[in-house]
Amino acid sequence: MLILLRDTGLDGQPIIGSGLLIPGETAMEVVQKMQATSPFNEGARHAYMCRVLDAAGDEEALPKDDEAAARAFLERLARHGLVEFVKEEPTEAAPPEQLEKALFAVRDSGLTNMLDHPMVARLARKYGFPKAADWIEANPTGYTGLLLSGGVRLLRDNFHKEGGEPCAGKRDC
Repeated sequence: MLILLRDTGLDGQPIIGSGLLIPGETAMEVVQKMQATSPFNEGARHAYMCRVLDAAGDEEALPKDDEAAARAFLERLARHGLVEFVKEEPTEAAPPEQLEKALFAVRDSGLTNMLDHPMVARLARKYGFPKAADWIEANPTGYTGLLLSGGVRLLRDNFHKEGGEPCAGKRDC
């Protein structure tokens, strides 16, 4: 969960385009972080949530359960424009440790263009690198970006030997 906790003006109204991003696995974790950033953070968490809602003009009671109270608290703050739920971008998994070995095996086979990610994944699986194959299939954009950015030596090794001469298409490179 990721929320944008908006700054407020002296009148207590939210300032659009401002604020602090607060991540958390649960609503209660977000509320804990909110309370830690607040200058008015004294007291129990439930009391803190009630004070903040009261200041926003929302006097409805919160549920007794902590997580349910935290969810209700955030939802009600969102209705007042004081927080905004931010869509989190999915995070790409890190490449497996054996990715480079798998890619060298595929490259050395000479059976495919390294930018043909479906074929690279099939060959990696065939050569005994199932985790690398799974990662390539699940992250084709990341795989291509890794190759093109020089994050893997594969393309540099294919095109340049010592002395900087291109060796693409030569048998003895």
